[in-house]
Amino acid sequence: MNFEQLKRNVGDRVRLVPPACHLDAAGDALPAVDEEWSIISVTTDLVEIGAESGHSYRLGKDHIRNYTTDPGRSAQGERRAFLTLNVQLFVEANGVRAVPNHQPGAPVPPPTNRAVKARASFAPELQRIFRRQVEILDRIIPNYTQTSHARGPCEGDSWTSLKPALPNLYSSSPLVHDLGTTDSEPLSEFYAGVYSVNDTLENWRSTDHPLDNYNAWNALMHRVQHTLRAGQLAVQRFCPDRLYDPIVPVSGTLLSRSERSLSIADEVRRNFMDRCAAAGGSVPVSNPMGRRTQK
Repeated sequence: MNFEQLKRNVGDRVRLVPPACHLDAAGDALPAVDEEWSIISVTTDLVEIGAESGHSYRLGKDHIRNYTTDPGRSAQGERRAFLTLNVQLFVEANGVRAVPNHQPGAPVPPPTNRAVKARASFAPELQRIFRRQVEILDRIIPNYTQTSHARGPCEGDSWTSLKPALPNLYSSSPLVHDLGTTDSEPLSEFYAGVYSVNDTLENWRSTDHPLDNYNAWNALMHRVQHTLRAGQLAVQRFCPDRLYDPIVPVSGTLLSRSERSLSIADEVRRNFMDRCAAAGGSVPVSNPMGRRTQK
């Protein structure tokens, strides 16, 4: 390919041969689109092209077979052409990559990425369980605040009502074997924390543990916070951009929404410690009336 000649084609709109293949989150090919790319710049070694989708890629000299004009699609003051490639471009959420093809202009099927497919399969379950942990923390916070002021727990809350959502797919799907260590470790640690929270609540429910004991709410808040922070590492691997509530996008992503609840929990605990310090180290009396409250 004559790069000196191609420098005069900067700004031209070109169709790629083979067309760029767009992939979904699981690595599968999306329906083909009739898209054009623009030649952004040409140097002695590289040709940068960009699509209307915002993706761009720098092609090397050996990536390009030839440039062919397309007068039938050209408009006044705007040239259109075909750019035949020795590579197949794959467009993904995190960028564009190239794979050599067996002959110029020949399409290449997307490679099977079993780890990507597994992450996509486990992401919805992770979202469900992680979101439930945030909901649990959001109920622990006001109960901790109430009981640390020697007041009763919030009406309607019980150890049973705080029961976590538990994984089903992760414990039974053979896809778990397709996950690498960097995927399986944070997911396993998060789910271990979820089971620990569940076991604690089940024990308190069965032993009729009082709901107006602020030490219990404090211990539970620590446990759920630790679990959520482990879960954040899993979310970063599996679905970092997933919304907390797709119906209410303003609620933010799973990560931003969980961080907000974690920060509030840290703040109410600091306020409690500051209040104790100001009172000379004294703490509120738990269960002052000796009563038991609803499980």
